[in-house]
Amino acid sequence: MERTSHSSTPVKGEAALSSTEKRIYIFEKAPVRRAVLQQMLPTVAGQMVALLYNLADTFFVGLLNAPIQTAAVTVAYPPFLMMTAVSNLFGIGGASAVSHALGRRDMDGAQRISAIAFWLSLASAAVFSLLCGYDPIYQLLSGGQIGRASCRERV
Repeated sequence: MERTSHSSTPVKGEAALSSTEKRIYIFEKAPVRRAVLQQMLPTVAGQMVALLYNLADTFFVGLLNAPIQTAAVTVAYPPFLMMTAVSNLFGIGGASAVSHALGRRDMDGAQRISAIAFWLSLASAAVFSLLCGYDPIYQLLSGGQIGRASCRERV
């Protein structure tokens, strides 16, 4: 495949493309399987890091031989996972809207959409974190008064 760069010199293959051209190439010309894998791997890696973080946290807290502390870690993980899922909703929806804008060749619109998706994702994570600090929601998550101080430290 032969392309021309901005300087009108022929460029062979994908390796010689600029950063912006590579990103556009993924959406326009790359085989679907490769494009999906390139976009999917960072998301899966992020989820795996979150899982490993929880496993490591549970392991080291478990070494304390304090069941209340281990219960606190167990109570804190689902809200953390839900916060990540809610934030990812904006990322997934934003990615779809960005791909539509790129298909229309609307680069400014794609940048606007990605900025809005980023800030909404950040705001939703902040709001979710604040909600987890309120007593009614906290009691729903922790199941009552047992280990309240330990759980409150982790959530």
